[in-house]
Amino acid sequence: MLLDRDLRFAGMNQAYLDVTQHRREDLIGVHVMDVFGADIDGPSEDNSQRLKASFEKVLETGDADHIALLHYPIRTTAADGQVAFDDRYWSCTHTPIKNDRGEVTHILQHTSDVTELINARMTADGRDGRRTALDEMLGGGIFRRAMKVEADNQRLEAERQKLMIDELNHRVKNTLATVQSIAMQTARSHEDPRSFAAAFQSRILSLSHTHDLLTRSHWEGADLRSVLEHETMAHGTGRLSLNGPHIDLSPARAVSLGMVFHELATNAAKYGALSRGDGRVIVDWRVADQKAPRLEITWREVGGGPIAAPERRGFGTRLIERNVRHDLHGDVKMSFADDGFRAEFNLPLETNA
Repeated sequence: MLLDRDLRFAGMNQAYLDVTQHRREDLIGVHVMDVFGADIDGPSEDNSQRLKASFEKVLETGDADHIALLHYPIRTTAADGQVAFDDRYWSCTHTPIKNDRGEVTHILQHTSDVTELINARMTADGRDGRRTALDEMLGGGIFRRAMKVEADNQRLEAERQKLMIDELNHRVKNTLATVQSIAMQTARSHEDPRSFAAAFQSRILSLSHTHDLLTRSHWEGADLRSVLEHETMAHGTGRLSLNGPHIDLSPARAVSLGMVFHELATNAAKYGALSRGDGRVIVDWRVADQKAPRLEITWREVGGGPIAAPERRGFGTRLIERNVRHDLHGDVKMSFADDGFRAEFNLPLETNA
């Protein structure tokens, strides 16, 4: 589960709700100690303070904190409506979630129920106080090692979840910034609400298609050919020729190039080769200059007849130039000739995509 800086519930998964027998809407925004504080029949005051102190330590130091063993009964409601406390033992890891300035904004709690292990140890006690062989093992090295392994596993899992949350946060911020930019620039180029809605929807769908492609690879990246195919498939595969070697793209590059190819395909369908029945688009790419590898991409429209340069640079042209120069750190040359439109891209090649 996730707490904010005031130790109020900010989120939790279904497993947490099942174990604690609470509803999400009853927990969000409520202080954790108001729900799981000390009780005469439940958690002791000492253990309640241990839990709270661990949260406060994370906020103060910015480092994760671990509680190897915590006796913390959980309030439950029986089928007949009777409220009781279920005796539980937990192993807890509390991991800080930080913002871009390194400030702790939330605490991620990961817990493991070790009640069965503790009960096994207690059951092994003989009535006369002598320990059985099992109890000697549990009370000695095996029990301690088991608890250490459990704590290490929790720490690794908490770190993994933190990395996932940080990555998701970064990805969402970037996506929202992209959507905001698309909305603002599209609005400037379309005074009519209907034309704005159509253009904006088309660009957002393009962004969505690239995200779908990246999701298939768990956001590890995408290859150039797949990005091109996704952004041009609406215009028919028979009118496009894609030629070049396998090139891996990082997620950021795949998104930027996806938007570029979408604008090129849209313009080709409206004004260029794909607006005529016999027109085609040929895309070639290669790797040049082996010492400092560069990716050269040529988008060439044929069979569509001459195309005149636009009187003013529209949003599509500005988006292509901005993405290539700012996001991809490359160059692009666009030309309008009698034999059709042509765009040539020269980009630094990623070696760790």
